[in-house]
Amino acid sequence: MTVTALWLGDGRQFVVTAHALPPTPDGRAYQLWALARGRAPVSMGTFAVGPTGRVTAVLPVPPAVETLGLVADCALTLEASGGAPLPSEAP
Repeated sequence: MTVTALWLGDGRQFVVTAHALPPTPDGRAYQLWALARGRAPVSMGTFAVGPTGRVTAVLPVPPAVETLGLVADCALTLEASGGAPLPSEAP
């Protein structure tokens, strides 16, 4: 499994690409999280993966991510459709 998140130069969008992810189950969504040292994870948005296991998604940068400053890493969880305020499982 490979997931890549790129913050575009305009600062307003992320592009997420994934390969070999399991398809998204009904009623669920993959949720991407921004991780910054000493802060709770911040949602970067949700996306679905089809039967091929590949996806390219363009997600807007939420204001909460902009205020984090340096994002040290990203994490991915499988959440209920629409996402969660905090990860419900270990990323």
